Amino acid sequence: MKETSLDVVFTARDVPCRDLEGVGVVVVDVLRATTTLTAALAAGAQGVWPVDDPEKARALGRDLGALVGGEREGLALPGFDLGNSPLEYTREVVAGRPIVLTTSNGTMALGHSREGRWVIAGCFNNLEAVAVHIEACEKGPVLIVCAGTDRGSRLSEEDLLFAGVLTRRLTEGDPSRWHLQEGAIAAREYAAEQRRSVAEAFREMAHVQYLVHLGLGDDVKWASQMGTSDTVAVMVEDAAGRPYLKALGDDE
Repeated sequence: MKETSLDVVFTARDVPCRDLEGVGVVVVDVLRATTTLTAALAAGAQGVWPVDDPEKARALGRDLGALVGGEREGLALPGFDLGNSPLEYTREVVAGRPIVLTTSNGTMALGHSREGRWVIAGCFNNLEAVAVHIEACEKGPVLIVCAGTDRGSRLSEEDLLFAGVLTRRLTEGDPSRWHLQEGAIAAREYAAEQRRSVAEAFREMAHVQYLVHLGLGDDVKWASQMGTSDTVAVMVEDAAGRPYLKALGDDE
């Protein structure tokens, strides 16, 4: 049986260097964009439109009649309806509503990844559901995109941990299917070195400590939970050709 390539890139800025034709892409920004948009869709949001620029996000929000959420440097943006905390995106607030989201790193990574054969968003909350979806897809190369930090220029350890745990889960589930590239091997080895729970590993990570310093410790706790969501966000296009994420299985 022919093996399928599985690889990991460590920051959003690595993505434009990759040929994504025919490649399935998993985008991860654990803290916090992909965790937040997964929570929003699980709470019944109509869809999440990722935008890299705050002013463009405001304009698109007006066009769509959407709630606009986002952050820069971890802080909510003035005048926006919501920040980038998964705790804000409750059913009472977002059910049935379109959401426009702009963040420091995750929405950039999603934008760079849009040419993939398919594009989904992963986080620890839905890691098992993501793995099951990948296993059900027609065989083809898969790339895990870590969003990173500092506008996608530096590695985020929590994203690498997710990539390693997902790589381990996929290769244990169907070892004959996968041929691991250098990035996937490095991610899997990093995850294996942790030898502790996600929540425990988080405590020593720089970006985690930064968010806790900002008073966002509850977001960190939410993001560290494994297997709490069956929602998988998949990228599609709206009638105007703009990429957005909807819950897998929802009607168009």
